Amino acid sequence: MNNKYFVTIGLEIHIVLNTNTKMFSPAKNTHENTINNHLNEIDLALPGTLPSVNENAVKKAIQLANALHMKINANPITFDRKNYYYWDLPKNFQITQQFNPIGENGYVLLDDDNETKITIERIQLEEDTAKQIKIENTNDLLLNYNRAGLPLIEIVSNPVLHSSKEVELYLTALKEICLFMDVSDAKMEDGSMRVDVNISLSKDEKTFGTKVEIKNINSISNASLAAEYEIKRQTAILEKNEVVEQETRRFDDVSKTTIFMRKKSNAVDYRYMTEANILAIHTPQKFVDEVLNNAPIHPYIIKNNLKQNNLSKKDINLLLSDKKIYSLFMQAYEINKDYKDACRWILNELMGILNKQELTVNDLNDKSINDLFLFIKDYKDNKFNSKQAKDLFNKIFVSHLDYCNELKKLQNETKTYTDEELLKMLNDFLSTHLETKQELTTRYEKAEKFIMGSMMKLTKGQANPIRIKELLNKIK
Repeated sequence: MNNKYFVTIGLEIHIVLNTNTKMFSPAKNTHENTINNHLNEIDLALPGTLPSVNENAVKKAIQLANALHMKINANPITFDRKNYYYWDLPKNFQITQQFNPIGENGYVLLDDDNETKITIERIQLEEDTAKQIKIENTNDLLLNYNRAGLPLIEIVSNPVLHSSKEVELYLTALKEICLFMDVSDAKMEDGSMRVDVNISLSKDEKTFGTKVEIKNINSISNASLAAEYEIKRQTAILEKNEVVEQETRRFDDVSKTTIFMRKKSNAVDYRYMTEANILAIHTPQKFVDEVLNNAPIHPYIIKNNLKQNNLSKKDINLLLSDKKIYSLFMQAYEINKDYKDACRWILNELMGILNKQELTVNDLNDKSINDLFLFIKDYKDNKFNSKQAKDLFNKIFVSHLDYCNELKKLQNETKTYTDEELLKMLNDFLSTHLETKQELTTRYEKAEKFIMGSMMKLTKGQANPIRIKELLNKIK
């Protein structure tokens, strides 16, 4: 909500599905940085070619519709033609689902204090266009048809968002769902998730102002910044008693402002018609049920499980930001059955080191991942203490040394204390610190902390603190 004007925002989001092939052709679905080498006759709209519906794309669309709490329109599944001319559209029409979208009337819950519900009008399957490549300092425009025909789902929200923060939370929630439901990699930097933001300002919530569209925003943070800037820009216009023009704008990454592209009219007529080359597909309920039974776990369920195990909101958001981070975390948890400890090694230590090196979990090779889990298992088995663990972890992931060799060196350099030796040291210490010995019965936590620190100092950090605690508990 703006201080003086009522803000209304609706989002149109295009998600590239992570299928092996394109929406209507057998060409490879890829974001490889190559030019015109993943296409066939259908993508080029050569005469006589006919589209064939990608079954896996349909399955993913059904699963996404269900994850968004939608009515699923899968019997029949139909497609339509959206007619318009542009250089990047080989057929001069786009195959989409105007009249019978695969999902209708859904919602997502925002990760805020009130779990705000953002309603979604529809999701629809369609095909992508070719990619335009502008040659600098010339009027030349090249086309890369690798993108032509990529399988898309368009997600159209209702105009029910009212702030840049809600835009950020809504996009984050959708990205989590697409990632964890295995619908899309949702990599905005690769174009797998593209956002159009529609914003209008009015004096009250019963009327809409003039809508301005901001096209093809390439990150969640930029979508939030674009919304924030556009709210301020339109507010300044209204404050001067001027009229906000209906237009299409783009967001500039450098200036963090929206920039005029073209005037927009409500009178666009795409002459929608049923796609004659794709007959209605009648899918029995048994097919839909099987698709839904094989769907991955909804991230909302994952998030609730993590909350119940007392993980912080910050840690949960980081875990759900990347499917591979979450996978490493769960594998660490399976080893030690301790959520906090898994957080320590995956989020705090590993991600901390990778961030400093400007790397991601995708840069880890198989050996590094294998060493990571060997390390976590050995730490659980008390082969080294917490201080030694920190040093060893840095040797593996900062200095990139071999874990097994470093562990062997550590074990050769470390004195092993038997229970008898540790008990004798504890008893000797308590016999010379009678006040501390008394506090074991009156102020145990304070006494334990002092004794543990003293014992680790006496053993030069080489004794196992867990074993010292266990022995101390026996003699208290």
